[in-house]
Amino acid sequence: MHSGSDVLVRTRIAARAGAFPWAALTAYALIATANVGAHEFCVATASDLEAALTAASDGGAFAGENNDIDLRPGTYTTSGGPFHYTNATRGLSLIGGYDAGCVNRLNDPTLSVLDGGHATPVLELHSQGGALEVDWVTIQNGETTGAGAGLYLEGTGGQVTSVSDVIIRNNHAADIAGGIYATVGNNASSDDLFVESSLIVGNSADNGSSAGVLIVHGAGATIAGNTVSVNTTTLANGIGGLTFSGNATCNCAVVNNIFWDNANIGLWLGNSNVALGYNDIGTLAGSTPEEDVGNVSVAPHFVDRDNGNFHLAGNSTLLGLTPNPIGNLDLDGHPRPRFGHADPGAYEETIFADGFEAD
Repeated sequence: MHSGSDVLVRTRIAARAGAFPWAALTAYALIATANVGAHEFCVATASDLEAALTAASDGGAFAGENNDIDLRPGTYTTSGGPFHYTNATRGLSLIGGYDAGCVNRLNDPTLSVLDGGHATPVLELHSQGGALEVDWVTIQNGETTGAGAGLYLEGTGGQVTSVSDVIIRNNHAADIAGGIYATVGNNASSDDLFVESSLIVGNSADNGSSAGVLIVHGAGATIAGNTVSVNTTTLANGIGGLTFSGNATCNCAVVNNIFWDNANIGLWLGNSNVALGYNDIGTLAGSTPEEDVGNVSVAPHFVDRDNGNFHLAGNSTLLGLTPNPIGNLDLDGHPRPRFGHADPGAYEETIFADGFEAD
């Protein structure tokens, strides 16, 4: 198993100096930090996962520790309710793609699949005192009468809440946020939210914001390198895509994403103090961002959208759109460029596997 010091969390370098904060954003990185006293679970079945989450939650045997759950390949189907975690003082990481001994991991989110069976929400995590991390899994087929049928996250302990290299697809909410609902901070904390290199597609919500709702009442947020597409709502003029809202002091950035082919609105901003850069946005609505650099609204030319292939085709005008790469790995597990130009969206197409820019 990986040691606590191997668990990756995100750090944000805060800076806004009147120009688009690329120096700050490119400095944000994945760093190894000690997950002190962490207990590690290596799970292979839905019942194993439920037991691990119970043991890590308040009242469980390992509630006083920051816990790591490593998922082996397979489909984990909910039973009677979502996979659920809540802890008042500690945090949790849940990462997919591990081998039988949870020693090595493949960077492939399709290996470990959390499935709601069109009957229940899929994954719900709450922490009031620790970091929350969800990486390298697929979250699908969730159903809820509320919000967040696929992934529901609440972090209010002055820590980092992060989602990286995750596929969130085909979830439905009778209210809002079929795909992801995440709220961090309490207006008096230093919580940060990161959503990175993820694919959010095919979700629906009767009251809109079908791809998801991201709410930040903490220090900041970086929403970078995601593809948000083909999310729908039956609400007249409702938001099919993503709703993002931060408080007045949020150091917020939405960069290098694709918001395309969502019902009515691809991205809705609830506040103006947002650095919006090098995104492809079908329809932008809500508040006017205070920084708007390099954004476009053009057909991305996915390889085969109808069959779930959201890689950019060779004739896409988005290839090399952004002059400032951000992030570590794309959704295929390929390194993002370390310099030069990069692509928006979850998949990087203009680099070699070694992470250097192609010709």
